[in-house]
Amino acid sequence: ESGEFVIMVGSSAQEIRLIETIRVNSKQTMEKKFNRNSIFQDLLADPVGAALIADLIPQIAGNVDLARIMKQIKYMPLRALLSFSQGKVDEAMLSEILAKLNRET
Repeated sequence: ESGEFVIMVGSSAQEIRLIETIRVNSKQTMEKKFNRNSIFQDLLADPVGAALIADLIPQIAGNVDLARIMKQIKYMPLRALLSFSQGKVDEAMLSEILAKLNRET
């Protein structure tokens, strides 16, 4: 995983004596695994997830402004689909959605 990471050295969490920030540039990409607790915002960063959500939300909420709905639900976990959808998404459908997101189908 690429990014900036903070390395802290100390005798305890209260006695930090050295702090250094390093930058890692990785050539490997990690495939993200989605689960019931993944939030909608994470799906939007994934091409398959973004397409799936763009298709799914209108089926659940009808003819709505997708951008407005996403602002409201972006920090909600996927499991919230069970109540948010008013019964249109059940456990089996949620499992299917997760399988598609994780490219298991």
